[in-house]
Amino acid sequence: MKSQFRIAIALAAASVAGLSWAEDTYVGASIGARTHYGLDCASGATCDRNGGTSGKIVFGKTFDNGFGGEVMAFRLGQAKGSVKNGTGLVPGRLSTQGLAAVGTYDLLKGESFTLKGRLGLAYAHGKASYEAGGSSSKSYFTSVVGLGTSYAINKQWSLNADWDRTNAVAGNSQKSHVDLFSIGATFHF
Repeated sequence: MKSQFRIAIALAAASVAGLSWAEDTYVGASIGARTHYGLDCASGATCDRNGGTSGKIVFGKTFDNGFGGEVMAFRLGQAKGSVKNGTGLVPGRLSTQGLAAVGTYDLLKGESFTLKGRLGLAYAHGKASYEAGGSSSKSYFTSVVGLGTSYAINKQWSLNADWDRTNAVAGNSQKSHVDLFSIGATFHF
């Protein structure tokens, strides 16, 4: 899966590179301020639904009518809780990473402030690790929805605060929604 993920990122970067000098094209990076998994917390299991180090890299373009598109590579850190191992809930960890293509729309656009909505599809890879040993993983397609705000410092740079929701899936029975709250910066060409 790692080589497939690297190839997908390279293809996405190459497709956006052709637009990189076009007007209203941007690249950005954000670090997860909070990553929250919707995991169960059965008694006896260590539970910390907030994932570890998370982040995303975004390549995008905005058109004159407020619509746009983004390619987003993301990594959501591990969270602890009760995960399914095929026979029931057991203590463990869940993490996911992926590549998403999303459509965007400027809900509000001012001189220096923008509120943007996102809706798209991700190809992701989730992994559940069991405290008693063993793991399961799965590659899958899932939806991505989100909101983002940005404040333009100047014509090239803006600061961002985003919320993105997707799903983490591992094996045949494990599924959890994941909320990524991130902060970062964007460079506009």
